[in-house]
Formats: sequence, structure tokens, C-alpha cells
Amino acid sequence: MVRGTVILAAGLAFSVGCSCGLDASKVHVLRCDQESDCDSPLRCVGGLCQQVDSGLGDSGAADSGAPDSGAPDSGPRDSGSGCRDGCGPDQTCVEGRCECEEDLTSCGDDCVDTTASPLHCGGCDQPCGIDEQCSESACVCSEGTRCDDECVDLDEDDENCGECGHECRDGAECEGGDCFCQDGALTYCTDRCVDTDIDSLHCGGCGLSCAAGEECEDSACECVAEWGYEDCGGTCVRVATDPDNCGECGAECPGDEVCRRGNCGEECGDALRNCDRSCTSLTSDPENCGECGEACDLDEVCRQGECEDDCGDLDECGRACVNFAGDRYNCGGCGRTCDSDQDCDEGQCEDKS
Repeated sequence: MVRGTVILAAGLAFSVGCSCGLDASKVHVLRCDQESDCDSPLRCVGGLCQQVDSGLGDSGAADSGAPDSGAPDSGPRDSGSGCRDGCGPDQTCVEGRCECEEDLTSCGDDCVDTTASPLHCGGCDQPCGIDEQCSESACVCSEGTRCDDECVDLDEDDENCGECGHECRDGAECEGGDCFCQDGALTYCTDRCVDTDIDSLHCGGCGLSCAAGEECEDSACECVAEWGYEDCGGTCVRVATDPDNCGECGAECPGDEVCRRGNCGEECGDALRNCDRSCTSLTSDPENCGECGEACDLDEVCRQGECEDDCGDLDECGRACVNFAGDRYNCGGCGRTCDSDQDCDEGQCEDKS
């Protein structure tokens, strides 16, 4: 009775006449370092895969086959279960389990490179958009530029013209990365289409604004006399309130005197306020709106002491909002001042009763 399996090391020769009574199926020559290196039911003993005899005697006949060649089995080897049916692509068997190869990540049933996979970009189940590809774990546009999770052409996209977030407004369209007005006679400035021949904020070109008391005519800023302004040495001034040009250009008020209604005096009186020797109305002066020195933006008007976008139901004199029907300093029109003994009644200067 044979109690153990005969183990043949690679290269060991047997004589042909040996009648050991061994079954060829029990002859194994596979070397091993641990139990999982051996096919079941073999065991790793002494560095070789061995089959332990069940304890029953064999027939005593000599094995008819030749000893094993010593080459390892071709099938997947595991600890007895996990890898028996073989591992998938890009997988290897590690301690009886199929695992993804190095630098790959297990996402469901697949081993993927999350640095380049468009379905798992930077991590499992993080897909890129239709027009995107995955590069270095980040979704990037195949063509164009990424703006708010979309791939756009900055040369043609009306909402991202020239750069992300730059929207063409007022009906303008994006061409070559710039906004152009559909009406060729208009110019796109900031966020609207304007006529630079007459636009006081963009007179002759974008950003070229006219000063207080000026309006744009034929792409040039001109002083508006009907608003009470005159051109004094190239500067547009309101002679009714300017202490250096009080009543006319060059007429300077002496000392601390103020300029009121084109005349120099000791005080402003009435409802006017002394703002740096200029008697002005804080309810309508865009340079002193609500309080002295509080200037409105160039695209705003002063209405009832507040900087607003428009004058509403009031009358507009440049950037000042007035009431032609009752304003003594703009009675019936811009700059039409009533005498000191007169009031403005329904747009007409009438003697005080």
C-alpha cells in the first residue's frame, strides 16, 4: 500500500524498469511557494505541489504513462475558487481574486484608465459631454473652448463672444470674436448698438463721452446753450451757477461770494444749496445730486435728488430732471429762469401776487 505521492523534481530521470505501482495521474512536478500555486486537490508541501494519498491501496500495477514534463498547467490558478474560470481583459489573479492591472480602475465589470476614459473621466461614472474628450482625468473640448460645461466657438457664439460670458446684446451677433450690430450704421459699444454720431456717451467712438451740458452732434461734443451752458475757453460751463464764469465767460465772483442765477452774491437763498460757491438745486443737478459732490454716472440723470436711469414723468434738461410747469430756473424750457419777483406758473413766468 502506498501512503504518499511520489514527487519528481524537474529534470529527475526514472529507470524504465521501475515497478513502483504508481498511477501516472499522481505524478506531479510543479514547484510552489504557497498553497494557491497548486491546482486542487494538490497541496504545497516542501516547495512542490503534492497529492496526498487517500490511504487506500492501489492495484499494484506500474504506471503506464510517462512522468509529467514539468511545465505549469495552462489554465488560471487560484486558491480553489475565485479565478478558476479565468479573469477578464486587463485583469490578473491575485491571491485567488481577479484584480485590475496596475494604473487601471475597476468600474463595474470593466478595468478602465480614468485618466483617458470618456465614460469614467477622473473616476467611475463621470462621463464627458458629446463634444468632449478625457485628458489627464479632466473633460476637455474636442474643439472650441469650455464655457459653463459646454464646448463653444468663441468666434461665433453670441453668449460667449471672444471670451466666456461675454454676451452680444441688443440684437448684435458674434463674428470673429467681436460683437457687430446688424444695422451697419450702428456701432456696438459695451452692451448696446449706438449711433456714434449723436450718442453722448460714445461720441465719435466707444467710450468717448460728452461732459455735463454737452450733447453729441456729428460725432463731436457741443455745448447746449438752451440748457444754460456756454463754451468758455473750450470748457462747457453753466454760467448761472459757475463762480468763475458767473453770468458770462470770465466773470469771476470775488472772495467767498457765490454765483446765483448768473449773479454774484453773499448767499444762495431759496431752495438752492451752496456747493463750492455754486448755487445749485440738489434735486436736479447731476454733479451734486442729493448732496454736494455726489455726481451721477454719465449714463444717469438726477431725479428728485436720486441718480436714476431716466426722468420718468419729469422733463429732461441734459442730465437734470426738472418740471417745466413750475421750475423757476427752467420755466417752460431748459435754462429759462424767472426773475426774483416772479414764479413759474404752468410754464410761464408770472409776477408774484
